[in-house]
Amino acid sequence: MEEEKKAILIDLDKVLRSKLGSKARFVPRFVVNWLKRLIHQDWINVFLEQEGDKTGAEWLCDCMKYINVTLDVHGLENLPAEDAAPCTFVSNHPLGGADGVALGSILATK
Repeated sequence: MEEEKKAILIDLDKVLRSKLGSKARFVPRFVVNWLKRLIHQDWINVFLEQEGDKTGAEWLCDCMKYINVTLDVHGLENLPAEDAAPCTFVSNHPLGGADGVALGSILATK
């Protein structure tokens, strides 16, 4: 019987308790709620629950759809053919990781 993977969700309350210990109770609730909204905790957790069983290319493409990003890519013909020697692509994520997800979804569908 195959066990279903459980999605790992973001839980800011748990993070604060693990990092601050008993001092976590001194963090004002309005600050914690503001941080949850700032990091979009609930919105991200919905996606993680929906896509919890997916990995790799499928997950990257679904991530692009979820954040409603469309790409207009030029030069796909310059990418190596499928039977070409292995190559490495590098991205330093200046936009916080979204560019890495975009690059991964492009390469995964090529």
